[in-house]
Amino acid sequence: SFLHGQCSGDILGLKQGTAVEACIVNAQGRLVDLVTVCNLREDEMLLIVSNARVDMIEALFNKHIFALDRVEVTRKLVYPNQ
Repeated sequence: SFLHGQCSGDILGLKQGTAVEACIVNAQGRLVDLVTVCNLREDEMLLIVSNARVDMIEALFNKHIFALDRVEVTRKLVYPNQ
């Protein structure tokens, strides 16, 4: 899967309804962010990232998405205690 190629964790082995912590690294192998990947459904993953890294991760992913990947990056804002 696309996300498996972008993260250090075992995304392909992630069962529906479970989550795993993973690292996102740039092309030089430097850490971009420590994230949590949640498998919501067979075709939907939720990636929980640091607020300060949202733009950087979105740009990194969009740079590597090809039309045939059938991947869509969308933002879902979550506010604590609401």
